[in-house]
Amino acid sequence: MTRTEIGSLLENFKTNPLSTLGTQVDVLKTKKKQEEEEQTMLIFCPKCRKKHLLQECPLDNIHVCGLCMENHVIDDCPTLKVLQGRLIRRNSRILLYGT
Repeated sequence: MTRTEIGSLLENFKTNPLSTLGTQVDVLKTKKKQEEEEQTMLIFCPKCRKKHLLQECPLDNIHVCGLCMENHVIDDCPTLKVLQGRLIRRNSRILLYGT
């Protein structure tokens, strides 16, 4: 092994750990920046991304009917009332006529 080969091996030995350390520092900086961004977003509601208390999210006050997908409680659904009326008429026919 010549002196230049030993010199280049030593140089590579010096630069490899330094580049590895540099890469690790860059990764740590990136992770820290992401954590800071996540902490910043914690003041916003995760559901609607607006700035308010988590207990006061306006999306919690929206009711979606399971029958017609309108914005009302299922007890106030006009479709439900129609279906209930038909069921009552059908049941009364069954009671009266037996079929």
